[in-house]
Amino acid sequence: MIDRSHDLPIKRQAALVNISRGSAYYTAKPVSDEDLKLMRRVDELHLELPFAGARMLHDLLRGEGIAVGRKHMTTLMRRMGTRYGTPEIFNTDQGSQFTSAAFTGLLTDHGIPVSRWTARAAGATTCSSSGCGARSSTRRCTCMPTRA
Repeated sequence: MIDRSHDLPIKRQAALVNISRGSAYYTAKPVSDEDLKLMRRVDELHLELPFAGARMLHDLLRGEGIAVGRKHMTTLMRRMGTRYGTPEIFNTDQGSQFTSAAFTGLLTDHGIPVSRWTARAAGATTCSSSGCGARSSTRRCTCMPTRA
């Protein structure tokens, strides 16, 4: 993309391909041997405990006598691409922002089943005194006035 041996200055080349000049000069640092050993151990631990995050892995490594900071652990995990697995099912809650069609559609597009919360599943009762059929989680009907 950027050719350092070209007659056109790097500043102009960067402008033509619409990238910042700083990224044209950037060279990545190689990963140290210590970090590679640490990443190998983190990978082993993560295979044993896939639910473990940066804090838990930090504590496990500290228990093994390996001194590493929690933020450095987070950086290494991000570099390794270590993430939590996908959930088996996503439980929604009625009245929550997580019940929107856009959000639940995103989950189902990624193969994550979504539980559907219903009033019956929560043990709600149906009003039969006035015949309105309203559902309520309390024993009283919400359509009838209550006495004080």
